[in-house]
Amino acid sequence: FGPCTKYLFTDILGIKQTEDSTGFDKITISPMYVDGLDFAKGYITTNKGRISVSYEKVNGKATLYLDLPDGIHATVTTPLGYKVEVDKATKSRFV
Repeated sequence: FGPCTKYLFTDILGIKQTEDSTGFDKITISPMYVDGLDFAKGYITTNKGRISVSYEKVNGKATLYLDLPDGIHATVTTPLGYKVEVDKATKSRFV
């Protein structure tokens, strides 16, 4: 990735591979909710499929959307700061 693309994926969308992961099979998703940025969306294509993350903020409240393929284990930090473990294919919404 170039610096701007890396910033979008790893910081804004918060998609990070864990240190003990290979091929993005273990990830963390912890988006950065930046003031003035009310929407962000992107995906990374891995050998297991597409990891898609997006969020939107309405009236100061963020909603996080996640689409994971099979074979990916994710630790997700919700907009309220809770950590949720996801270890199967899912399309999820976190408020």
